[in-house]
Amino acid sequence: LKMAVSALLFAVSAVMVVSAKPFFPPGNVIIGYAPSCSPKVVQDAIQGVNVINWFNIVLTTDNNSRPVVLQRNMNFTCIAEVARALKDLQLPTAHMVTIGGWNAPHPTNVLTGKGWWELFEDWNRHVVAQPHLGFEGFDGIDWDLEGNDNMTSRWNTFAVDTLDIMGEMSQEGRRRGYYASLVPAQSYFDTTSSRFTRTLTFGYQDFHPDFQYHGYNPFAYVYSRYRFADKAQSLQTFEIMDVQIYETWSRANFYINYKRMDPADYLTWNIRSTVDGWPVQFSEDPSVNYPSQNVSVPARNLVIGFAFGAPDGRSVFVWPSDVSRAWAALPTAYQPRGVMFWNMIMDGANANGTAVPCYMARDFNAFLHARN
Repeated sequence: LKMAVSALLFAVSAVMVVSAKPFFPPGNVIIGYAPSCSPKVVQDAIQGVNVINWFNIVLTTDNNSRPVVLQRNMNFTCIAEVARALKDLQLPTAHMVTIGGWNAPHPTNVLTGKGWWELFEDWNRHVVAQPHLGFEGFDGIDWDLEGNDNMTSRWNTFAVDTLDIMGEMSQEGRRRGYYASLVPAQSYFDTTSSRFTRTLTFGYQDFHPDFQYHGYNPFAYVYSRYRFADKAQSLQTFEIMDVQIYETWSRANFYINYKRMDPADYLTWNIRSTVDGWPVQFSEDPSVNYPSQNVSVPARNLVIGFAFGAPDGRSVFVWPSDVSRAWAALPTAYQPRGVMFWNMIMDGANANGTAVPCYMARDFNAFLHARN
């Protein structure tokens, strides 16, 4: 999810106000990213999307080293009008906000995870919310921290503090009734590898080794260590683990386009591997102080992320009909909660460098029934 970030700064202030309870669909989900606010977002929500990830914000510091929320020119009036239109249509929809994106800075330890949540919640209630339109702000946060084009950038390594902030901030939000999702590039949550590192500048020796922006399971650490938000381990921190199989020259791309594996067969294999779990060697990095162990995601928390491909083949494309075949081949206990796609504005455009349009919201909904 690569997009330039421009700025509006907001620092901590003000007193909390009472807001409506955050919402997340209890059943199947179709998650769509909205990099801008337009009627197309409403159209896709009508056709199937029931979770909108509004893109994007970053958590950073200003020139005076004060913690701030930095946003990408979001039009909160427009977002509130979209939310109201969907309410009027009796289409329950979650509105999440994405933190990060390619080339975006990562949150640092100027605040604790709890402190970052308090900053975010204050901003959400006093800047984002539009009470006169019946919009109380975002229902939660979606973590899309990634690397940077500049190979020497500090953001090509996840600091331990950053990974812990992701987990602790999400736990705090969940305890307050909000929701959190993780949306790793596939190499950041990769069932085919037991390696663990916080560095994001690796290439695959067997597949386009010139591309040097892969990682090895950093999001697996966040998910595993911070999986629960309570001591009783009854409250899941992350409502959704949403894996971007369309990462540039991803493992999905390797198997589907290079090894010529049937896309439905690949998806069923990958999904089973994620639900059953795989070992991750967290002890390879003593700085995280976390033992090696198996990582698994319950099917009800798992989402597979898709995109519209690329003419040069760098981003794998899977037709919704192939995704439907995979779902049909899986036992109910292994069927994921749903799908995600990047992005809603592109939906209905020609796919993967062809002259054939792809309607993801509509065609995913045909078998997931996120909307009746």
